[in-house]
Parts: sequence; structure tokens; C-alpha cells
Amino acid sequence: MTPLTSLASNTATSQTGLSPQAQIGQEFNSFIRLLTAQVQNQDPLSPLDSTQFVEQLATFSALEQQVRSNSMLEGMAASLGQIQLMAAQFWGAGTAGVSAASSWIGYEGGSVPFSFNQPEGFDAASLVIRDATGAEIARGPLALGEDAYAWEGITLPEVGRHMLQFSVELGVNGAVAQTVPVRFL
Repeated sequence: MTPLTSLASNTATSQTGLSPQAQIGQEFNSFIRLLTAQVQNQDPLSPLDSTQFVEQLATFSALEQQVRSNSMLEGMAASLGQIQLMAAQFWGAGTAGVSAASSWIGYEGGSVPFSFNQPEGFDAASLVIRDATGAEIARGPLALGEDAYAWEGITLPEVGRHMLQFSVELGVNGAVAQTVPVRFL
């Protein structure tokens, strides 16, 4: 098993787009601008019925709730799959030969043993570790051809359990060509 002790810490955050709340805020602002333009440009001899405004507001409110529900359901589905894999890991902890394929692990400190599928044709590999927000917290090179590796860990600012995502970037001629998940041992 090859220990990894010299992983550099990186606190840069990645921008993955707007949060669902920010998207809803932008949609609401667009709706208000559209509604204002509609009122300003309506025919004064044939104004819109007030029930049409109420219907439009109700439709927007329903759309806003659906967007929130969808984002919450997506998050729950992803979390459920990871929780099932973590439960399998913890259930088999200490049992020889038990491993689980998951990109996430609950980390409280110490060494994390892992392996990964090493397809042919790659000349470099790097371990990438991200926190629950997606921010990269550690990165380091891996020697290809080993059966097992161990990440020696880092000290995180908050005490307690942290959810960390592990992946391995495989490269060819200095460029990342493929990202593969790890298997925790």
C-alpha cells in the first residue's frame, strides 16, 4: 500500500452555477418585469381582467414550488444512494475483504485506504478530494500500477465528521483524460 503524505491543500471553490433560490429569484424578477410591461402596454379601453393577474401569480407560485421540490428531490436521491453505500461500508468495517464503491466517505481523521480501476493507456494519476460543497480541499499525484493506496488525511477546520468525495483523474501527456471513482478498502 502506498501512503500519500504530501497532498497540497487548496481552498478554491468551484462555481457550479446558481443555487435554486437564486434561480427562483431571477425567475421572479423576470416575471415581475413581464407583468409590469404587460400592465404598461395594455389597451386602456380593454384592460386585463384582475382574475387573469391572480391566475398568473398562482401559476408562478406553483412553478416556484415545483422548482424547489425538484431540487430537493434530486439532492435526497443522491444522498440516499451515498448513505446506502456508506452503511454497507460501516457495516463491514473491520471485516477482511469488504470494500464499497462510492465516491463519498465520512471522514473524522486518519488514514483512508482505497484503490481504483487503472485502465491501460494513461501515464499519470492524481487523487482529488472535495468537501460537501464541491470545493477541492486536497490533490496529489498517485503512482500507477499499485494495488492499494492510502490517503494520510489532513486536519480540517471543524472537529467531527466530514463528508468527502474522492476521485482519481487519469491523464495522458499532462492533460486529464478521464475521472474514475475510488473503492474504499
